[in-house]
Order: sequence, then C-alpha cells, then structure tokens
Amino acid sequence: MKLFYSKQKAGNFGDDLNAWLWARLAPDLLDSAPDVSFSGIGTVIGPRMTGPGPWIVFGSGVGYGPPPRGFGGEDWRVVCVRGPVTARVLRLKPELACTDPAILLSALPEFAPVADGERHGVVFVPHHSALERGAWAAVCERAGIEYLSPQTDSVEVVKRLRTARLVIADAMHAAIIADAMRTPWIAVRTSREISTLKWCDWTLSMGLRYAPVELPASTAREAVRSNALHLWGRDYACHDASLGGLEWHFWRDAWRKTRWWWSLRRRLGKNLYKVIDAIEGRWRKGEDEGRLDAAAKVLADLARRPGTLSDASVGARHTARLLRELRALEAQYADVRARA
Repeated sequence: MKLFYSKQKAGNFGDDLNAWLWARLAPDLLDSAPDVSFSGIGTVIGPRMTGPGPWIVFGSGVGYGPPPRGFGGEDWRVVCVRGPVTARVLRLKPELACTDPAILLSALPEFAPVADGERHGVVFVPHHSALERGAWAAVCERAGIEYLSPQTDSVEVVKRLRTARLVIADAMHAAIIADAMRTPWIAVRTSREISTLKWCDWTLSMGLRYAPVELPASTAREAVRSNALHLWGRDYACHDASLGGLEWHFWRDAWRKTRWWWSLRRRLGKNLYKVIDAIEGRWRKGEDEGRLDAAAKVLADLARRPGTLSDASVGARHTARLLRELRALEAQYADVRARA
C-alpha cells in the first residue's frame, strides 16, 4: 500500500510516525495491494488526497481544507476517523469516530508506559510553525525545562516523552503520545495557527476538554506573525468549541478555500505580512529580552502544575478497537493475495 501523510521538508515528528509505525504494526498489510492508498496519522483528509483509489482512511482527521473530491464514494473505505468532529463534518456515522491512531504506540513493547519513579524532567514541545519566528529553545533554557524540537527524529521524541515527568504540549501529537505513554501533559498555544478543531477532535475522543494555556510571543517578530495570521488564512483558532461551532468553522474555511479569489487573497496577505515584518518586527526587536523572560515565567509556572491524563480505560478501549480493525484489514488483504 501507499502511505499517505504530510511530509514537512525539515521533518515533523507527529506526521513522521507514519513512516515506521505501520510497518511495525502491520508489515504484511503494507506489502499488499500496491494500488491502494492508506491514510493514517494526521490532519490530512482534504484536497491533497488526489489520484485514483482505492483509499483506506484509518484514523485521519479533517482541519485544513475541504474534503477530497468524491470522498465517501466507492473508491473510499473509511475504517475510522480521528474523532467526533471529523465524523460530524464528513457526515459519517458517529460510530466511525475513534481516536488518533498514534495511540497504537503503546501497543509496542518498547513503548510500554514506565513507572513514575523512572520519570524525570519537564519537556516542552512547540508546534512546528512556532519555529519560524519564535525562540522557544532560549525560553526553555531560562525556564529551566527541556526543549524538544518537533523536527527531532520521531522515535527519539517518543522515547523522551515516555520518560518525562510532565509534557507541555503546543504540538498536538506531543500530548497524544504523552497520554498514550501515561505521561501527564498540559496543552498550551503559541499562536492562533494552532487548530482548535483538530485538538478538540482528539480531546473529545478521549473524554477530555481542550483548554490551552495561551503563551506570550517569545520574540517581537513572533508577535507580529501571530497578529497577521488571518491575512493569509492561517488563523485556525475557534471561539466556539462545541461540535456545531467547530463544524461551522470548518465549512466556512472550506468554502473560502474553494473560491476563485482565495489564492489571490492568500498571496496578497502573505506579501503584506512580509512588509509588516520587515518594518515593525525588526523595529521592535529590542523588546525580545522582556518577551523571553515573560514566556519563560509562564513555562516555569506550568512546570509546577500536575498535568492531565485521560481515563486509562478509554485509551485501552480505543487501542483494542484499532488493533482489531488493523487485523481485519490484514486478513482481508491476505485473502486478496491468496486469490491472486
């Protein structure tokens, strides 16, 4: 099968789990049916899903654009999706909502949760977009906590989150992995580019509430970028986190992205931001020391909090279901190979 997932040029650990997790869990499945595309971990159900089918959707979610053309037709097999928001947006049966399949990391023996006595340190993992103008490594140094780049090799990220005492998560998959490893975590938000919809999709699937702590911008240029995100359609914050509110937010965004003027607006908005950044961002650079200290204080305060975890029974139920569905797929395609 052809794995379909988001590939960042510099790497992004959550997406990069796809490159090895499925091969560990179901190697025979991936070796079968070369014409089938398999979509697993990630916010990838959208217009980038092009080309002929068949397609298998196994725990993916919506968030960054309208559904692909023909979604749900005869070329699509939706085994499950990431959570209730994705199921509602796509008009799927509620029972097709599961959780993010990164939870399956806990099914691998080497990633079984460790005892509390083996845990050490507080780890902060920013969203990859925060690296563009932020200085979060410097903030963490001042706060006395560990900085873990989202561009770090995904295996190493899982290993570190597994043994942390607490994870402060701007990147959603840092929280998902931490929760699967039974490491307490705290959700934060470095900017409005962090998607409320995708976080709620996952937290609702786990019986949790998404209430991120807002982090102050770590640099003047990061503040400028954050305030300008709406200019080119990168503002994914949603004030109404109900299912209905998130559905409306999704379809409003999807509608705009199908209009003839959208690409023009995005290009003009990005160019306008570059002008503002060149003038205001550099002019206000003298504020950076104060901003670093302010952000470090917030992180240091968070490091003393207890963190949260989902109910273990919820994760166990989702893990069992995903493994059962994965084994059913393996059996089906083993029969296909046998008949070929």
